[in-house]
Amino acid sequence: SSTNPDLISGGGLEQGVTGPGTSKFQEADRRIEWQKQYPGWNLPAKPGVCILVPQRSIDPLPANCKAVAHVLVARLGGRPPDNTDVSSFRTAIYTALIKADNSGATSIAIPPVGGGLYGWPQRDVVSGIFGAITMFADKPRRPKHLQRIVFFDFDINDSSNKSPPFVPLFQSEVDARAAPPPPQPAAVVAPAVAPLPVPTPPLAVAPPP
Repeated sequence: SSTNPDLISGGGLEQGVTGPGTSKFQEADRRIEWQKQYPGWNLPAKPGVCILVPQRSIDPLPANCKAVAHVLVARLGGRPPDNTDVSSFRTAIYTALIKADNSGATSIAIPPVGGGLYGWPQRDVVSGIFGAITMFADKPRRPKHLQRIVFFDFDINDSSNKSPPFVPLFQSEVDARAAPPPPQPAAVVAPAVAPLPVPTPPLAVAPPP
């Protein structure tokens, strides 16, 4: 899920991820976990952080959801993302993957973080998420527990949702990465030329005695 610099609940993506009625539970737990996971850090939080909130018995979350990772990305406000925005976006998603893996989770579901009110273009959202996954998978530590990553979209049945669908872009990126690399053109090799034999002088025939 996503959060904001003050860790206040109520965003559309959070409602879609955690379901109605969970915001206040998540907000209280998020502030508790913020102090544990980022000791000494003051609010407002900076883009790039991720707060992993374990599910408690009072949280009305699905039974198979063990925790919610709340990430914070930059709010663009109509401007294109710069290098700092892109770096902090990847760091937030990468940190979510690391924390989920360290918690023992075997799967994680990733929504189009930043693609709604925060104004991230679709391609930048998909590129940032896959960039973070590549960083996570390529590290020497390798995933310990995570085996499955699922991408999902905003609620298409929500009439207030004006965001374009992201799942087709996620799928095309997955397909592109799973496809074998295009064949390389055959190298043109010059035919080997054998060296010409060096002529040897004829044998001298000695006259008979």
